[in-house]
Amino acid sequence: MRAFEKPKKWWQALALLSVLWLPLRLCSPCASAARSGLHTRDRALQQQFTVVPEPVKLPWTPLFTDEEIWRGMLYGSGLRLQRVAQKLIANETIKVVFLGGSITNSADLERLGLSFSARFENFIRTAFPNRGHVFVDQGVPKSNSGWFASCVDTLVGDNADLVFVEFAVNDQRDAAETSIQRRSYEFMLRSVLRVASQPAVILLNHYSWFLSKGDGRREGLFFSGPESTFNDLAQYYDVTAMSMRAAAWRLMDENIDGFRVDKQTRGASGKSTKDYLYFDLVHPSPTGHQLLAELACAPIIRAVWEAASTLVITRRTDRRLADLPPPMIPTLRAAATPFCAIQQDFKRAVVGAAGFTYSADDPQAPTFKTQYWGYAATAEGSILSLNISTASGIAGDTRPAQVFILHQKALNLGTGSVSCVSGCSCQPAQLDSALRANYYVANVVELKATQSTSCRIRILVTSIGKKVKVTGVTVNF
Repeated sequence: MRAFEKPKKWWQALALLSVLWLPLRLCSPCASAARSGLHTRDRALQQQFTVVPEPVKLPWTPLFTDEEIWRGMLYGSGLRLQRVAQKLIANETIKVVFLGGSITNSADLERLGLSFSARFENFIRTAFPNRGHVFVDQGVPKSNSGWFASCVDTLVGDNADLVFVEFAVNDQRDAAETSIQRRSYEFMLRSVLRVASQPAVILLNHYSWFLSKGDGRREGLFFSGPESTFNDLAQYYDVTAMSMRAAAWRLMDENIDGFRVDKQTRGASGKSTKDYLYFDLVHPSPTGHQLLAELACAPIIRAVWEAASTLVITRRTDRRLADLPPPMIPTLRAAATPFCAIQQDFKRAVVGAAGFTYSADDPQAPTFKTQYWGYAATAEGSILSLNISTASGIAGDTRPAQVFILHQKALNLGTGSVSCVSGCSCQPAQLDSALRANYYVANVVELKATQSTSCRIRILVTSIGKKVKVTGVTVNF
């Protein structure tokens, strides 16, 4: 049948109706406004023939339009997301893990239900009620993907269904494509994809407008930061990436309400603060967290729609394609053996604690993480000795290892020095636990150490304040 030729058969008429109507149907939820203008008889005719389900709705009024959400989405094939969607449709429980920095951690907003992770949890529990759903926030302020790369097994576990990864504003902005910073991110991503339960992965990429500068722009440079590399990795490994930059940059640049960037809300008050995307130079405001939540929910909405519809996606079955491809960054040591001693495992790395005691800040808190266990010192001259492996386990590999010492940072805390004393060598580094604000955050001291199966590291307290507290050590390559 030629274009616009009058249909002669009933099935031709139905096919034409589907072609004209299906794009509108796919444009939900925003298409609901357009559909409301259709005549009742037309809507009834559509419902009679449709095999397209209604998309799942957000439990709040969205700020993004569909067009903006789609602009910010690199969906991929959605193969692993389909498995999550099928479990949700079948009323089965899912486990969701959030990996990231302080934006993921956002403890104060999370308690109020306003962080992106809390909003995502609300969406899942509202749309797919099941008391068995599990949501695990593993956000660590001031951390980057290098710290997480070694600890995926500990932080994700072996039964996750969905993992969010949020490091677009934490990882070094100007690192080279083949740098240890970018290799660490890919190593972490490969480790998540290799988890036994084969979780779906969503890269949730925030955008720091005020720190994105260069090429004549003092802020808002579009191509600044690591996101372009993250997008390459998303396409290479067929995972979904959601971009605040791609979805909202034009709206920020025009200072549209809800996306305004002419000021931050930190220290501000009044109803107008809801129009601003940022709390400070980096962190999103409650409005910004809502936008991140809408980006986080969008791939699930699409996957559920696909799973519930009659859409059939052809897939190639070939045993040669069953495993992950080789690393995208050729210099990545994919076979390296990382070292992770955090949370309950930290004690195994400690071989001496002169003046340090193992204690919790809040032993009554509900989880080990929120109890904040670690080795604390209250006197200058206290020494914590660690013995770790900085060996990659790869024959002939002599490049330095990346060592992260995790410690607390808060108001009136002390300082220390970190050095390699035997078995390996590194440039000494300073541990500064002092923070101007009156709350605790996690922080890291980074060393580059030579490879050794027995690397002895010493942490010496040089000024005390209230205390110095060390909570973990990891090694990455």
